Amino acid sequence: MSLFFRSSLSAISLLLACSLSFAAQAHPGRTNAEGCHTDRSSGTYHCHNGGSATPAPTVSAEEWTVVSVGDGDSIRVRRGDETTTVRLSCIDAPELRQGVYGELARQQLQSLLPVNTIVSLRPVETDRYGRLVAEVFHQGSNVNLALVASGHAVVYRQYLGNCDAEAYLAAEAISQQNGLVFWSQANPVMPWDFRRR
Repeated sequence: MSLFFRSSLSAISLLLACSLSFAAQAHPGRTNAEGCHTDRSSGTYHCHNGGSATPAPTVSAEEWTVVSVGDGDSIRVRRGDETTTVRLSCIDAPELRQGVYGELARQQLQSLLPVNTIVSLRPVETDRYGRLVAEVFHQGSNVNLALVASGHAVVYRQYLGNCDAEAYLAAEAISQQNGLVFWSQANPVMPWDFRRR
């Protein structure tokens, strides 16, 4: 092998390694130790560098079937003979009595999770009403995060401790900057303030 050919091959290898390294660094969003993260724009969880596609927070492997959508942040699900109400964690959707925005939130959740949709849950806690509070996943997408990203729900800062706060807040900032749905109002009333009134 000639000296010229070997040095050219070394240069190409170095160039390729640098470009792959740059491409990995250029991808938006922080990754965990396995090279995985939630895409802020789509809410999907994926991995780079051969990491496992299992989200860092443990999502139950048990599948549930959507029975109904109550409002913009609650659903009823069934597994076998068990039926339960799930309050979507990390977010708060406008109340149905809050006018068109509450109804739009419910319609969006119904379009994301029609009856008989199969979902997985990441339980967070049980609320004072006995509802399971959880992140809901459908085909690898975080439904809670998708509602915030589309402007149909806001981040529930008071209950953000068990969530990927950075992803939720970034999604909300983008939907707010773009004036999406709830954020299209001149003076939006936060759902928790509306309930207090």
